Amino acid sequence: MLHGILAEFHMPSYLGRLPSLVGVPAGGSLTADQWMLMATVIAPIAIPKIWHIYMSDPVDARAQRAAAIQSRLDKKAKAAEARKQKQKKAATTTTSPPVASTSAPPPPASASTTTKSKSTTAKKKRVAQPADNSDEEEDSLAACLHPDDPSNFMKLCLALRLLLARQISDQEIDEAGTLLSEYCSELVTLYGADVIRPNHHYAIHTPECVRDFGPLHGFWTFLFERLNKVLKSYKTNNQGGGELEATFFREFHRAVSTSRQASREDVSGLFGDAATYMFSASADDRGTVQALAKELDSHREDALALNRNSWMPSYMV
Repeated sequence: MLHGILAEFHMPSYLGRLPSLVGVPAGGSLTADQWMLMATVIAPIAIPKIWHIYMSDPVDARAQRAAAIQSRLDKKAKAAEARKQKQKKAATTTTSPPVASTSAPPPPASASTTTKSKSTTAKKKRVAQPADNSDEEEDSLAACLHPDDPSNFMKLCLALRLLLARQISDQEIDEAGTLLSEYCSELVTLYGADVIRPNHHYAIHTPECVRDFGPLHGFWTFLFERLNKVLKSYKTNNQGGGELEATFFREFHRAVSTSRQASREDVSGLFGDAATYMFSASADDRGTVQALAKELDSHREDALALNRNSWMPSYMV
């Protein structure tokens, strides 16, 4: 249903866009800017609509979610106990004295036989090793919609809208901090305590950073996230041993040279027009140095125009 909502969703181009297959492997992963777009624009509209259509009986949904959380906790407790018993057994085996053998030692094996034996033993160990990664793996909850999920998520959306504003007051900072605290506290009730991650704790301190350094727009790291995306988009052919860095440099140098050639003022004719149309049609410079330079140039032109008008007589303006 989300894909259908996205297909009918129309918004200004300067906001960016989401992949048409968001949420499936073919759609790829979202960038930081796309996650912000999802949380502040699209999700506040799509999530209540999805919950309204597919939400089952609220009482049954709450009971099903609670049972799923308890089942997951029991499973992790059982895995932890099994791991503890395994470690205890291994410690007992290590501390026990070796048993003296009265049989004659076996004849020395050849190098090829020894290598084959080691590889076979290692392979058996890999096959026989149980997949006991319950602490690292996240057991998904039952596929049920909780009636309190939308209201909890809306608190995060509202906090983001407040914190991402170009101008923000102390009252709005306090309101955003309260919303973030309530959002993280309700996550424990809705999904269990084990869903809390360090990022949830870091988010609680975001209002303090805004109070100390000003609006997030002045010191956020979308530029660096964008550069990570640019580097990931380069084709490296899984090279290593110093070749990967050279590939990155060649690709980056090619992109910079193309941009420099297209931005030259003396470039005219068919090539200049084609380059201009190409970059205007396909360039997504949100969060890049290029976008920052354009914004600074725009402010500089406005400032120059304002200074000219400030000293000119009224009949010359």
